[in-house]
Amino acid sequence: ILNADKDTEVKLMAPGSDGEGETTKGVEYRLVPDTRDLMGARMLLTMDPSDGEKLKAGGSLTPEDAQAAIKKAMTESPKFKETYNEIPVFMIAQM
Repeated sequence: ILNADKDTEVKLMAPGSDGEGETTKGVEYRLVPDTRDLMGARMLLTMDPSDGEKLKAGGSLTPEDAQAAIKKAMTESPKFKETYNEIPVFMIAQM
């Protein structure tokens, strides 16, 4: 299906249904990331060293600080600006 031309018929069915479904042509696919992962990636990309030091110090995060961080992530992130076709991948280094 992914490499088929636009004239290939595709049967669309609701998840868990056993009915006939609907047949259509010209189906396009997009990768869609989880909203939490997308926001997390934006937050990581816009944090500066001073933000990291504040979190390490264990200081409490006020609602105003949280709102400012979210606004900064939403407006200044260099990547993951769209809600599709960019999937953040997080890796944890283990020894």
